[in-house]
Amino acid sequence: PPRRIVICQDCGHEFANPAPVKPLPCIFGGYEEDTPGTRIDGAFLEAALQGIRTPGLRVLDMGCGIGRMVPQLTRLGFRPEDIVLLDSSRACIEEVRKRFPAVTARVAEATDPLLEVGEFDVVLMFEFLEHLAAPEVVVSRSVEALKGGGMLIVRGLPNNQSLEAFLAGARWKMRAFPQHFQFFNPTTFQRFLQRF
Repeated sequence: PPRRIVICQDCGHEFANPAPVKPLPCIFGGYEEDTPGTRIDGAFLEAALQGIRTPGLRVLDMGCGIGRMVPQLTRLGFRPEDIVLLDSSRACIEEVRKRFPAVTARVAEATDPLLEVGEFDVVLMFEFLEHLAAPEVVVSRSVEALKGGGMLIVRGLPNNQSLEAFLAGARWKMRAFPQHFQFFNPTTFQRFLQRF
């Protein structure tokens, strides 16, 4: 409570029902550039981009928070002027603009039709899809925003078939976090992505 989490008997996907009208804002205290999670995300991103020259590529970070991935992106060779950050939290975007004035930061809902078709080479969704009531709409818009041959990189989904989820049951921290509404596992996430 107050959320009701259900499991689809057909596919096993776990989600909040009813879905929220709009996502709850996630405001994190402090800067997260040097946390183990951000370093792991940076290593994952570096592996995903292995052999790809990043200067000149345009990247969109969906649900950027306070911009924790900006230092990782610039370390990998993305130019600040080629980085676009999107978040529904005005406070987060104001903080991003103070800390990283050379990047483009927009306040918007991820479901807003504001992305240009074929504008980006890379779209990032790090610890993001689990916060959405309609992830299929957001992924569809993100795919449309990619240039031909572009990459959608998704990382950090709560796995409802993990050992941690099994041991904790209803007390699993990912289920308890009020901003989480989607709980994928490898099978349901693969089925979800096949739509696109």
